[in-house]
Amino acid sequence: MKIELIYPFLIFTGLLIILILLYLRSLSNRTIKTVLGLIELNSTLECDVRSFLPEAAGLLKNLKIEDLYYNIQYMAIPITRERSSAKKPFEKTISKPEYSISIGIVPRISKGEWRYIY
Repeated sequence: MKIELIYPFLIFTGLLIILILLYLRSLSNRTIKTVLGLIELNSTLECDVRSFLPEAAGLLKNLKIEDLYYNIQYMAIPITRERSSAKKPFEKTISKPEYSISIGIVPRISKGEWRYIY
């Protein structure tokens, strides 16, 4: 086998790797911009949870998140938003004596690299 036959394969492989890295870079840039937007929104609203969560749902649409739902109990004051999608969500619950937080997101895409981003 001549080495000249391997060059097109190596060039194709290199281009494919570059394209995959550019795609992952664009996904991570979109994620970082959204997270920074969430931080800026939180500081603008002065860390008010009641105002932040409804506004955050709009920003999370950039990450292809279909629905955001939550149930927060703090000092016997409930803050809730019901789940409106039938797809399988990612959920996280934290319970302490004085508060309980349950947050879930319903992704539009739950395969591949999006699973890592969520």
